[in-house]
Amino acid sequence: MAAPMLYPSIMCADPLNIQPVIDTLTPLSAGFHIDLMDNHLVPNLEGGVNLVNAIANYCDIPMWTHYMVTNPMQLIHNTLIRPRDIVSIHLNSNEDFSAVFHLLKQKLALAGLAISPDDDLRQAFDILGLCDHVLVMSVQPGFAGQQFLESTYERLRAVCTYKQDTHPTLRVGVDGGVSAKNIAALVAAGAQDIAVGSALFGHGNIMHNMRQMIDIIL
Repeated sequence: MAAPMLYPSIMCADPLNIQPVIDTLTPLSAGFHIDLMDNHLVPNLEGGVNLVNAIANYCDIPMWTHYMVTNPMQLIHNTLIRPRDIVSIHLNSNEDFSAVFHLLKQKLALAGLAISPDDDLRQAFDILGLCDHVLVMSVQPGFAGQQFLESTYERLRAVCTYKQDTHPTLRVGVDGGVSAKNIAALVAAGAQDIAVGSALFGHGNIMHNMRQMIDIIL
């Protein structure tokens, strides 16, 4: 089994020092995770296409762009999306999933569905056959620094059972409240792509924090 992949969440980095953070963490990262929020699907406004494009133009490793927006298609059209990038859109967005995922696959990106803690997994399973990637949210979407929801483990295991039975190539991600205390259990439950935010940037040295989590899961 391939080693889990860590994606530092740019939302949690110092906004005045994003470039040095990218330079520092690139050697240890599978890619960078970035949130776009529209203050509609979620009660916050964050990120933007210009920021995503600037980072994508600057770094060579994949971007995992998480669209917490009601109508992601137009933003996706305006975003630089490269082969091997991951793009996650929410189950409760107002989009034709087939059209969005077709566009992403034309760009050779991983077409992803994001599932919030309150979403019905059965509804998600009806759509996951169109996807390359699924993101299981372990906090309510919209804000960093929230407490990890213990119900995530059960939901992760249910998604991985679906993967094993129906869609073996599906990649499984998790985002929200990930820390050195729970990352091993998340990997054991099936997480492959892991966004790390507050536990990485919220205290101490970011390189030490990143290496600590890498050492736990390898």
